[in-house]
Amino acid sequence: MVIESPQLFKQLAKETTEWQPPLKVSIFKSLPEALLELIDQKHDLFILQMNSPRQQQEKMLEILQKLMDSRQKMVHTLILTPETDLLPNYTSGSIVNGIQVVKIDLTPSWLSAYLAGFVAQRRPLLSPGK
Repeated sequence: MVIESPQLFKQLAKETTEWQPPLKVSIFKSLPEALLELIDQKHDLFILQMNSPRQQQEKMLEILQKLMDSRQKMVHTLILTPETDLLPNYTSGSIVNGIQVVKIDLTPSWLSAYLAGFVAQRRPLLSPGK
């Protein structure tokens, strides 16, 4: 998970350890930092909260799309941004090549609910013997 807001980063880093979700949660301050750590690891979900200028967000999205095309390391990538049309020709919430862009603010309560739903949806996949 990449959190660009320093205050939110600090708050979520504390709260995710208190929640103890049944999955590993790693929080990074920037996309390059996250990619350096995660490039060789397979993970199920990548959440990116972006508040940077639009041109920078477009460049980050381009990098993620190239990564998704070249490697199947990320199953689902969720980008949270104030921008409405970061993926041209797609509506907010559409999934393109495993990347979903949503116009919503990241809050601890939203993240907790999203992670709970994500884990519940995949629970049959995580159960032993299945």
